[in-house]
Amino acid sequence: MKPSLLIVDDEPSILLMMERVLTSRGYDVQTCKSAEMAMSILMQQNFDLVLIDLYLEGKMDGFALMSWLNENKPHLIKIVLSGTTKIQDVVNAVHQGAYDFILKPIDSWDMFTLQINRAIEHKRIKEHNEQLLEEIQKKNIELENRLAELELAYQLVQAQTEVFQQDLRRAERIQRALLPKIVPKHQQISTAVYYLPLNRIGGDMVDILPLDEEHIGIYIADTSGHGIGSALVTTFLKYAFQPKCVNNGKGHRIISPQELLKELNEKLVYGPFGYEMFMSLCYAVIDLSMQTIEICNAGHPSILWRHQKNNDIEIIRVPAPALGIVSRAKFTSMTFSWDWGDTFLFYTDGIVNLQDDKGNKFTQQNLVQLLEQDTGNPQEMLQKLDNELSHWTKQKSQKDDMTLIWFTLKEQENPQLIYFPIQETCSLNINISTRGILHAIQSDTCYIKIIGTGTWREAYGMHDFLQKLKEERKDITRWVFDFSECAQLESTFFGVLHQLCYLSEKENYPQISLQNIGRPLLKEFSELGLADILVHFLFEPEPLPAELKPVAIPASQERMVDFILNAHELLISADPHNAPRFEQLITLLKEEKKK
Repeated sequence: MKPSLLIVDDEPSILLMMERVLTSRGYDVQTCKSAEMAMSILMQQNFDLVLIDLYLEGKMDGFALMSWLNENKPHLIKIVLSGTTKIQDVVNAVHQGAYDFILKPIDSWDMFTLQINRAIEHKRIKEHNEQLLEEIQKKNIELENRLAELELAYQLVQAQTEVFQQDLRRAERIQRALLPKIVPKHQQISTAVYYLPLNRIGGDMVDILPLDEEHIGIYIADTSGHGIGSALVTTFLKYAFQPKCVNNGKGHRIISPQELLKELNEKLVYGPFGYEMFMSLCYAVIDLSMQTIEICNAGHPSILWRHQKNNDIEIIRVPAPALGIVSRAKFTSMTFSWDWGDTFLFYTDGIVNLQDDKGNKFTQQNLVQLLEQDTGNPQEMLQKLDNELSHWTKQKSQKDDMTLIWFTLKEQENPQLIYFPIQETCSLNINISTRGILHAIQSDTCYIKIIGTGTWREAYGMHDFLQKLKEERKDITRWVFDFSECAQLESTFFGVLHQLCYLSEKENYPQISLQNIGRPLLKEFSELGLADILVHFLFEPEPLPAELKPVAIPASQERMVDFILNAHELLISADPHNAPRFEQLITLLKEEKKK
């Protein structure tokens, strides 16, 4: 049976074009020009999907029709059409239950059809999951003697029914996992970060990079828009931001800020995101030996600099266009000399564009006044900032993602990077020195314990360690992975686990066991189609050895692009439904590999 669609739009030419395109591609299409006509049709017929123009002529607009659908057709998939790019329209549509947002005029009918196909597939999977849940519940009565297996199966089916509800929460965890966790050279610098996306995920990104023994790199970026599209660009930035390169075969050299931003600009201009996706970015390289800071700014707000010796506040402006707008744009670096105890503030524009219902504003001047009170403790100062901003955030005055780096050239005792506002749900009572991958060998078994977040770095280190262990210790015949203190895993880590479990079924390869997998991770396994991995699940976990040692991450990461690419291709081979999810990332990685 052909998928059935109803298109509601008051522009006859658009209706006709969409009807022709979708009919030619196998859809059963009906059209109407008003919300009232749509209601009449929907009360008599059932459809798989409805496309709604937000600004319909007549007594009812698209938002009113969506409200009616939520009451009368709550299970009907809704996609909104609009000729405007107002962020609030997108937010309101999502709040009304819109599955997707399509901008008019439509530039690519292939992309338009792909969005329709994904929505129909979403509906099919959801209905299939509901059917699976019903079947499992029936079997529960018949198989009471297999309670352990049924509990696991029930959790998996429960997870499948929540797949699409988990999308934003999963994206939030993944994006937060990309943020830095450690302050490099904390014996000489101290820093803390204020990070508050407008929604669960956002378009702001920060990183603090140890470049060599004397240099540190800091960048802060703000992509255009909000939500999933912007978050994908921040993921691209995380992998594309390469501050060092091979220096004629003689080690590595640090790329200057202006050269690096020039390279990033070209990648964005000619990348797969489209002309409407761009970002502002400020990148600084701090030389701890020469006591200098080199700054390049691409369309980003000015930097605030507090001089310790006289408490003067200097505003650093380095004008240049945002990244991704025009090819071969010119970027200029500026270098300044600093003193120990000086403080720099890097921030996105969302933090200085707040206004409450009484007209009170939080602007750059508020930051200057706060900086004048600097105590030399970034955590203490960001607590003050958080207290001040709470007035606006409680009134829902926030209109954009808000991010700020408070950076002071002064020793910090604890190397852990602290974020404000404090995320209670993400907090882990784990010593930062043991964060990552731990291991111990006992008899013929190697125990691997994943602590905190398993990112692509941890996956790379673990994979490298296990391959060396396999070659050097033929007497080790079992690998046991423990997730009792694992908060979340990135997609690369799941791909590596899938590969190891597959190889374990071959001769002369260690057997794999998984234990202490929490409910959130079970859901992730299910969503990625990796339920077969759970045949390795231990219902009675084994106690871990008393002494666990950290697994070192290799210093050389020349094979990192191949490693990440291979992990995601394995996820697609495990379940083809993963292809759309990782399509853009794989494209970027392949382009990076060619270079």
